[in-house]
Amino acid sequence: MTTETITWTSVADALPDDDETVLVYVCAAVEPVAMGYHDAGEWLDLNGYPYDYVDCISHWAPMPNGPAN
Repeated sequence: MTTETITWTSVADALPDDDETVLVYVCAAVEPVAMGYHDAGEWLDLNGYPYDYVDCISHWAPMPNGPAN
């Protein structure tokens, strides 16, 4: 079994590098944890569309590494 700790960062404290895929917490969404990225001042989903709840993205976290072979 592989265990990883996810460390969430408040968007008030820091933002990820532009175009870095990260986990985002979207507080008003039915599924609040999703993948996305920050670019040019806005949060986008993996298809490049802005999140509907952009004002409600409160935290982000680096993508986990996944299991080792």
